[in-house]
Amino acid sequence: NVGSCSGLKPLYDYSIKNKFIITTESTDAAVKIINFESSKCIRFVFINSGTTYTVKNIPEGKYYLKIAYGNNWEVKEGDPICTGHFASNALYKKDDDVYDFNKVYHNDGRVSIPYYTLRLYTTSSLHNANDYNADPNSISENDFFNDN
Repeated sequence: NVGSCSGLKPLYDYSIKNKFIITTESTDAAVKIINFESSKCIRFVFINSGTTYTVKNIPEGKYYLKIAYGNNWEVKEGDPICTGHFASNALYKKDDDVYDFNKVYHNDGRVSIPYYTLRLYTTSSLHNANDYNADPNSISENDFFNDN
């Protein structure tokens, strides 16, 4: 998990025991969890290739993801880690899925807490310019960072 980020105040709701389990397979990934209504990034997590990270205590709401895949995350000296970028094989995407973390209230009084699991993999991050244009979910590096 990434610590303090300039312009990003991580949001938590410790009363909700939800989780978002994210596994990366072939490259490192930087994942931004963005509120669908406000377009504000509520969490920024960095996940090493071949590992799983669990994001917990996500406030109720609907979210989408921006994901950066790549190798060799570089941060300028003195900058927060979330302002870095992948030095090689970078690929930026906006996930079309919406993750609804609102509690579900049932007629019998039960309350369900949503959780999600997501497996991130990229067939190859060595895309040429034609592949980039063909992928409707691809975004630029600027688009990836443009939501704080």
